[in-house]
Amino acid sequence: YKIEDRNDLVIYEMLLRDFTKNQNLAGALEQLDYIDQLGVNAIELMPIQEFDGNLSWGYNPNHYFALDKAYGTREMYKDFIDECHRRGIAVIVDVVYNHLTGLSTYAKLYYNGDKTSADNPWFNVDAPHPFSVFHDINHDNEIISQHIKQSLGYFLKEYDIDGFRFDLMAIHDLDTMNEISERLHAIDPDVVIYGEGWAASAPAFPEDKIALKVNTHMMDKVGAFSDNIRDALRGPLDCSNA
Repeated sequence: YKIEDRNDLVIYEMLLRDFTKNQNLAGALEQLDYIDQLGVNAIELMPIQEFDGNLSWGYNPNHYFALDKAYGTREMYKDFIDECHRRGIAVIVDVVYNHLTGLSTYAKLYYNGDKTSADNPWFNVDAPHPFSVFHDINHDNEIISQHIKQSLGYFLKEYDIDGFRFDLMAIHDLDTMNEISERLHAIDPDVVIYGEGWAASAPAFPEDKIALKVNTHMMDKVGAFSDNIRDALRGPLDCSNA
């Protein structure tokens, strides 16, 4: 399977938990005729990497190399992706590389009370920005940086995923996103990479160094979601002054 035109994707954002009454991949597989009828040619799965509990949007990941058991087995994930491809539908995965929960092995190795400890090399005890939940990843650490890149490559190779949408992409610096793009395009030249082109209100890096939507011209084959277009179509999120 190959995406015909990365610039002509009609993307359906899907939370497997709520898409069908089955709340799993088997139920979603049965409803692909419905997706076909909508004219959709790409499905963006909300986070499916292993998360805490079984009822979640998935933005509370604890292990990056595992896909969550709540939705099905690894074979079921592969069957779903293969069937989407058979229908000409790409599968993009929403990924959360900003933080991990306390169930993460990386967090548990150096833990103190309800936080990762000061000697934990992979996390910041306190996030360098106010928009943070769980345990903030220290992206300056080479080990966890490589862990993130390797997990992305693993999903391309093992599950034949077609692309990734990065949550809070501008938490990452430009060099990191360009390195990710280079690595993934070496595996699959047609991979789609985009994300939320904004950061928290006090990002850790200068604004000209992070993956903001205004800096997409400094990223190679990485796009950004445009909230400007969204707001123009349906109005701003806060309509109190509209």
